[in-house]
Amino acid sequence: MILDRSIPPDRFCCINRHIRRNTYSSSSLEVRNDHKAIAPNTIGFRFHSFSNNGRARAGAATQHRRVALALYRASWKSHYLDCGRAGTALHLLRGLPIFDAQPVQSIGSLAIAASDPNIVWAGTGEAWIRSHISVGSGIYKSTDAGKTWKLMGLDNSGRIGHVVINPKNPDIVMACAVGHAYGPQQERGVFRTTDGGKNWVRVLFTDENSGCSDLVIDPKNPKTLFAGMWPLVIHTWGRESGGAGSGLFVSHDEGATWTRITGHGLPTGTTGKWGLAIARSNPKRIYALIEAGDGTPYKEQETPAGKLWRSDDGGENWKMVSSDRRMGGRTHYYFRVEVSPDNENEVHFLTNPYGRSIDGGQTLVGGGGGPGGGGGGGFAGASPGGDNHDIWIDPTQPNRMAVANDAGVSLSVTRGQTWQRIQLPNGQIYH
Repeated sequence: MILDRSIPPDRFCCINRHIRRNTYSSSSLEVRNDHKAIAPNTIGFRFHSFSNNGRARAGAATQHRRVALALYRASWKSHYLDCGRAGTALHLLRGLPIFDAQPVQSIGSLAIAASDPNIVWAGTGEAWIRSHISVGSGIYKSTDAGKTWKLMGLDNSGRIGHVVINPKNPDIVMACAVGHAYGPQQERGVFRTTDGGKNWVRVLFTDENSGCSDLVIDPKNPKTLFAGMWPLVIHTWGRESGGAGSGLFVSHDEGATWTRITGHGLPTGTTGKWGLAIARSNPKRIYALIEAGDGTPYKEQETPAGKLWRSDDGGENWKMVSSDRRMGGRTHYYFRVEVSPDNENEVHFLTNPYGRSIDGGQTLVGGGGGPGGGGGGGFAGASPGGDNHDIWIDPTQPNRMAVANDAGVSLSVTRGQTWQRIQLPNGQIYH
């Protein structure tokens, strides 16, 4: 499940994995931290549906044989429920599917325009890689808050894991495309439109075996963006990650041109996937999860140790702050990092366990793992669940959080001290 990092405080969107007509797809949820809401007290959910001809995974929300929900919109009650020592709860009501009529149900990302919240983009094809994930069919746009959708191109981009909209000009949009990843292709990397999706230009490309794994924008200076590139090939027997096409890139002209960042404390050996986060409270603070090899030789070559790197000067210089593998286990399937909007030192990591750092990424505290299940609307202590893929933190009320995982979505209004696991009308299939 993916949470859109630019969604307003009163609205968020999420994707949960589903299978439909035997098409395999995986989970993702996305919530984006914009400041304007599409509608008062509104939350948008997107979930993938399926017609189950395989076996449903136990504990993954409800195990309905047929569920036809792809993209949801729901209400977030304006009041909280007092639940004693468990904290407070949020209720989600009136779920409404809004993407079922489209020819694809594998969703990788959502983005809502800060300047016009009726403009919503959906990048199809999920980018949390497993062998059963299905690819998408391009990028879709809605100008009426999800009531209707139009395919806007990038049909062969495979998996669009992130979409970034310029907060001042909604016609400038960038799509971070992993590619189908089953072999070499040109339709991957970072794509940019300046006319609302009528035309697209590939502005960042390293090689035909590499796609974009993450794309973030400076919350105070939209001219500056960072992108991570990821060499990935999926075989029937496994995946190959890493190569010359990997790296960190920066743009200072709203994504028109890009420059590779090398040295200055970044790992010098071969790298793979990158996960990025910029602190809203201090955009000079940037975090980079890097698949660097953990010091284990790969193809008879040494690899650098380390898992998390940090820059305190806007990306000019970097230092390795942690080698803790819990921050980024199973790189292809997780590798998501986020910073609390009011504290540059509070960092959240989404993997099988949920982890948190309060010292700038040097150590992990609190959080914890948990089974992938746990639906039913109950409280589950300090763990939002297992197999966590994404997180949203309210930029105006950072105590309010949502974590997306294989069981659905978990909500907290206590800054992660307690979580309410929301039971969703969907399911999952593994093979």
